[in-house]
Amino acid sequence: MVRAPLTLVSVCVLLVAVVVAAISGVPARNGETPPVVREGAQDRGLGAGAAELAPARRMLAEGDAEAAAASARQFVGHASPELDAAARLVLARSLLAMGEAREALDVLAAVRDGKRSPAIAAVVNLSRGRAHAALGQTANALDAYRRAAELDPSVEVYAALGSIEALRASGQLGAARDAAVEAADLPAIRRTQVAVLEALREIQSELDDGDGYLSTTHRLLELATLPHYRAQLAYQAGQFELHVDRRDAAIRDLAAAVSAAPDSDSAVAALDALIAQNAVDAVDPLERGLVLYHARRDQEAITAFTEALQSDPANHDARYYRGLSRARAGNVPGGVEDLLEVARGTPDRELAGRALEQAARWLESAGDDAGAQAAYEEVLAQYGDTEAAAAARFRLGFMRYLERDFGTALTIWADGGDARVQFWLGKAREIAGDAAGARAAWEEATRLDPNGYYGLRAAELLGAESAASTGEIRDDAVVGDAVWRELAPWFQERGLDLPTERAAREGELRRAVILLEAGMTDEAGWEINALAAEHDGYAERLVAIAGVLAARGETAAAAEAVAPLVNAEEEQKWSLPPILERLSYPIPYLDLLSEAARRQGADPLLLAALVRQESGFNPHARSSAGALGLAQIMPETGQEIARRLGWQDFNPRDLMRPEVNLEFGARYLAERMERYDGHLFAALAAYNAGDGPVNEWLATPGADDPDVFVELIPYPETYEYVRRVYMNYQLFSRLYGHLG
Repeated sequence: MVRAPLTLVSVCVLLVAVVVAAISGVPARNGETPPVVREGAQDRGLGAGAAELAPARRMLAEGDAEAAAASARQFVGHASPELDAAARLVLARSLLAMGEAREALDVLAAVRDGKRSPAIAAVVNLSRGRAHAALGQTANALDAYRRAAELDPSVEVYAALGSIEALRASGQLGAARDAAVEAADLPAIRRTQVAVLEALREIQSELDDGDGYLSTTHRLLELATLPHYRAQLAYQAGQFELHVDRRDAAIRDLAAAVSAAPDSDSAVAALDALIAQNAVDAVDPLERGLVLYHARRDQEAITAFTEALQSDPANHDARYYRGLSRARAGNVPGGVEDLLEVARGTPDRELAGRALEQAARWLESAGDDAGAQAAYEEVLAQYGDTEAAAAARFRLGFMRYLERDFGTALTIWADGGDARVQFWLGKAREIAGDAAGARAAWEEATRLDPNGYYGLRAAELLGAESAASTGEIRDDAVVGDAVWRELAPWFQERGLDLPTERAAREGELRRAVILLEAGMTDEAGWEINALAAEHDGYAERLVAIAGVLAARGETAAAAEAVAPLVNAEEEQKWSLPPILERLSYPIPYLDLLSEAARRQGADPLLLAALVRQESGFNPHARSSAGALGLAQIMPETGQEIARRLGWQDFNPRDLMRPEVNLEFGARYLAERMERYDGHLFAALAAYNAGDGPVNEWLATPGADDPDVFVELIPYPETYEYVRRVYMNYQLFSRLYGHLG
């Protein structure tokens, strides 16, 4: 029914929805006003039972709908009509998450009776719309969504999205398209506009409405800001235009895809399409080379960069990347020659330092230690004020450290540098018997990078307390009024009135809270991200936003709200209340995870750290390689684990169930820890890359030191993976480690 190029679109859209969440929730900058004026006052009905129902909402946020339902049921029928209604809304949301749509409708029926505030009426009708749609009762769903928009116009566009999906699911594609066209003109934040247009584009694809599909794609391009998403849209437009013989337009869009994000898969596909059309000249040779470089098609990249240099011998970017491509393709002398020429010819000191440092790395990898040492020393002498200097200082000292020339390593590192240099300076001083000096260096590493890998590793070597390997997770998440008690001193220190800030943010969050209460968590996240972007740079406002959400038990939403501040904290930009770390590092599926770890003999905190890195606690996660679920288990690995556990009739689909995936992940992690005698870094590397490569890396001289082992991991993905999981582990240990 759908032409070939459009079929690809339908497959990609679900992935796009994840990607664009970061793009388009951000309001336009440069003086552009957000498209929607936010309400200034919180609806009183939304606040009913906030403290009593916060635990249930937290359970929902952390993935345990069954426990949330049980918690909410105890307040159903309460003497307070407001609390009874609020409990029914949370119960209905829990039931919808469990797939119990009919029971959810029964629970909601009582809330419809009597006069309700516009916000509560909106929650009820949005929830009814979702329940009816789940049951295939399209007419009832459309009626409920219409009522939601009538009773509270602030949610009109979200009611429209629900109606569009209900119509699509029932096969009424023409009506769905008409509804999406109308919804596309409604006032909305940018991310929601993107969602409407994506829905419209999918429907146009299914209807074989090529002109409409192409027009909508170009509308999306006007909204999109994330480079990879822009590249994907431009590529899809170009592919369709080729299909309908609009070659000139196709070439323009394909070239735009290449320019938008040279490191994206879409750029590679667009470039290949241009090559097939004999239109490669539509792309600048440097851009063409960058696409090929990122695709690791080094010989083709070298050709493109050489073409760029023939046109402009002073194109230092082209020469730099040609050097990297030549070295990676096996011509290390030629690559180093290019890199050295860049270092000595470009006026850009950052590029010069980086080129020289990269030349040294390639010389080192080729076994030319003398040449590498000379190049690293030149970086320090000539480009000591660039970012490359820290990397050069580390590598220069590390070469000597591996040769057990600790005195020279100490001399090199003694001039100081970033947290990595300070960490290794401490290691060298410890070996030299200078315990006080080692401690001072590690303390400096923790000061420079308190939440980063080297800062946390230094803190561990300094003796910082962490959870025992079989310890329990301390469940002390802060919700309800306790949130405000923790935040009060922070606001007071800044001379700010907490009640004023709280009231202002509650008003701004009104629509997001309606969506959360209706179980529309993705849509609520768009609103929260947009609001956070509006208040970018105002720490107290972001903290108050997170406080409002956390107090209600919406821990996942609170974590989204404070994400910009947590990133800033890593750069020591803000002085933040301690509660933000707990808000930013929640552990969903807490009970399931703890029980699985206990049964399999795994450290629950380590399992939580691994799952955070593997899937971000998304139970529906699928990797490009086919790994599934929370702990990203490959189907064939799952089959083998099932055999060892004695599971009968295992099906790979079982890995999408959190209770199964966590059990298998805990077992596989425990087995890796046992295989490598508790060597944490080796076990994590094996979880990511397999046992074979890890066994080879452990055989490298010096790799018996776990810190040396990490630095010697040659796979960039595995190197970063090990460090990230370790960072998660240390932070989880600090926040949730059992102290009893």
